[in-house]
Amino acid sequence: MNEKLKPCPFCGGIPVIYNYPSAWCVICKDCRFDGPTDLGWSGAIELWNTRPREEILISTIKSLMGEAITQDAFADDEGRSLLDSAQLILDGGA
Repeated sequence: MNEKLKPCPFCGGIPVIYNYPSAWCVICKDCRFDGPTDLGWSGAIELWNTRPREEILISTIKSLMGEAITQDAFADDEGRSLLDSAQLILDGGA
């Protein structure tokens, strides 16, 4: 059970998991944001890693990428096409 924690959704900081007397919780070491608590270690990690808005955005970007394949003649200032830019976002780049 070595589940990887996603970075903090607010500051991108490093999360750590804490075991309180009655529950588990993931907290960001940098901004101190604390995620939802759960009775189990893996439950707290799953709650921390669940990002519904992020998942909706990724799904939308992937859908738009399909449309962009036919309209991929446009390029940004760095010569990246719309499709390249969308893939860069999905890969975690800027």
